[in-house]
Amino acid sequence: MNKEEKIVMLKLDVIFKRVFGNESNKDIIAAFISDLLEIPRDNIKAVYINYRAYSGIPGHEVQQA
Repeated sequence: MNKEEKIVMLKLDVIFKRVFGNESNKDIIAAFISDLLEIPRDNIKAVYINYRAYSGIPGHEVQQA
């Protein structure tokens, strides 16, 4: 794997986490899960995001209680 491939992979990972790790994109996340699992969208009642998994991404810092 050369340097350019590593950069592209990093960009894709960051983009994926920004889209699917954002609370305001719950409809996109639910549609993605629906398509991926081939289940009706109406069967997905809620989407929960574990922000601790995203703690290293700018804009997704975990708030300490």
